[in-house]
Amino acid sequence: MNVNIKNIDPSKGIQIYSSNGALVRSISTGEEINTIDVSTLEKGMYILKANTVKEPVSANFIVK
Repeated sequence: MNVNIKNIDPSKGIQIYSSNGALVRSISTGEEINTIDVSTLEKGMYILKANTVKEPVSANFIVK
């Protein structure tokens, strides 16, 4: 499974947190469109946080 993100602020990173709030992965980016491979994450629910050029966004996703 991949997570597609558009319009990421290149000066900010992307963070993935576990459902209990622990930072699982932090990704630096310099591009506007990013594909993040989440297939290596353990099964469970995660929260992705990123800053777009307009506003901060977050999204929940589940790895099965």
